[in-house]
Amino acid sequence: MGGEPVADAWQTDVDDMILRMAGREDCEALTEMRMAFLEDEHGCLACEKDAVMRRQILRYFESHLGQDLHAFTAVDRCGNMAASAFLMIAERPAMPDCLSGKVGTVFNVYTKPGYRRQGMAYRLMEMLLKKAEEVGVTYVDLKATKDGYELYRKLGFKENTSVYTDMRYWVEKNVDG
Repeated sequence: MGGEPVADAWQTDVDDMILRMAGREDCEALTEMRMAFLEDEHGCLACEKDAVMRRQILRYFESHLGQDLHAFTAVDRCGNMAASAFLMIAERPAMPDCLSGKVGTVFNVYTKPGYRRQGMAYRLMEMLLKKAEEVGVTYVDLKATKDGYELYRKLGFKENTSVYTDMRYWVEKNVDG
C-alpha cells in the first residue's frame, strides 16, 4: 500500500483516505469513534451510561489530546473518521527494563465496518509506533482481541509473560467522574 507524506499526514491509495494525527478540533469525532468501539466490544449501552460516558470521554480528549494522549485517524474525503488508534503515554520512575520511565499503552484501535480489511489500522499503528519512538517511549503495551492479534504480531508485538498477576481494586463505582 503506497503513501505519500503530506505535511503531518499520509495520503493513502485507500479510497482517498487521509491518515493523520488528530487535533483538538477532532475531540467530538474521537468521542464518537470511542463510543462505536465500546458498542462493538460491549453491545448496546444503557442510555444513562451512554450519556455519562460521552461527557467523560469528551472531557478526557479535550484535556489530554496532544499531551499524554495521541490519536491517529483515517478520514475520508468528506472529513468523516473511518478508523482510529490511540496512544497514551505514562512516565514513571525508571526500572531496569525501562530506563526512560516512559511507557505507551495502545487502545481504541477501531475501524468502522464499511472500511475494514483495507489496511488502515495497520498504517495507523505504524504512525502510532513512530510517535512512541519520537517521544522516547521504551515499550508499548496493548491488549489484543482475537480480531486484532495477527495485525499486532505483523507489527512486531509479542505476547508478554510476567512474574506479576494482573489484579484490580474497585475504589467505588463513581457514576459521573
